Amino acid sequence: MKKRQRNNEGVALISVLILAVFVAVIVGVMASRTVQDNTHTINYVAAIRATEASTAGLELGSDQVFGAFPGGTYLEFSEFLVDSTGLEPGQSFEPPDLDLPIQLGGGATIESVTVTRSANGQDFLIESTGTSGGVSITAVSGGRVGGEPFQGFGYAVLANNINCIMCHAWFDNVDRVNNTDSDNYGTYDRIKIASLESLLVRVGSADSNLAGTYYTRGVITDKSGNPLSDLEDSDVTGREFDADGKLIEDSFGNMTPHELALTGTDAQTGLYDSNGYLYTDYPVCLSESHYLHSRRCRAKPSL
Repeated sequence: MKKRQRNNEGVALISVLILAVFVAVIVGVMASRTVQDNTHTINYVAAIRATEASTAGLELGSDQVFGAFPGGTYLEFSEFLVDSTGLEPGQSFEPPDLDLPIQLGGGATIESVTVTRSANGQDFLIESTGTSGGVSITAVSGGRVGGEPFQGFGYAVLANNINCIMCHAWFDNVDRVNNTDSDNYGTYDRIKIASLESLLVRVGSADSNLAGTYYTRGVITDKSGNPLSDLEDSDVTGREFDADGKLIEDSFGNMTPHELALTGTDAQTGLYDSNGYLYTDYPVCLSESHYLHSRRCRAKPSL
């Protein structure tokens, strides 16, 4: 009887021990999960604070770079950005008015703010790094401002065929027309008009003026289709410019009329003379060797 009672007590003790171990395991797992959850929470909060710090750095950097712009056109903004930063393509700098690193509330820090102009000169990037509790977050913002300021088209008019517009039209350098400073007289480039195939002029009834040079790869004809060797006596009048292609103006800003005579060629090289008033049968040259070895290819596009 006593032996059976002892056996029962042993079985009960083993059950209690197993239950105790089971409870201990559960408690241990729960404690471990609690520690992990706390760690995840701490890391999450740190990441949020670091992100906010990096974003704050972007805002400070943007204000330093863009904040002084008084407003205006896109072109004016592009020029302002290039001038205010002083950055050449591929260069970077830290905004000088930012006292980095900057300590924020909650243990977050703005570690760095960098402004970079891309190698092609067209993109400006602001990069900011924020930290908190050992977590580091970097945020990047920027925009494209385009290349160099637009310098204008090479030709005032460029078309396959030109006819009626040469009857009653004025072609001039816009900057010269809008100029009000006498110191700038004589500094404006001639303009260029070109047709890829042909030019038709109504001789006797045309009344056009061209402050520059006319080019055509084809021929010039009158309204009946008869070829014209040049535009002299055609009622299409040019304006005089110097050997550098600068329009000549008097002390009042007035230009001198000049006939659109066909440009001559050098007797030895066969090349067209530079800065002429009229070029016909104008060739297209594909290479430098073509310039040198082809009598047909007598003029470079820079003329």
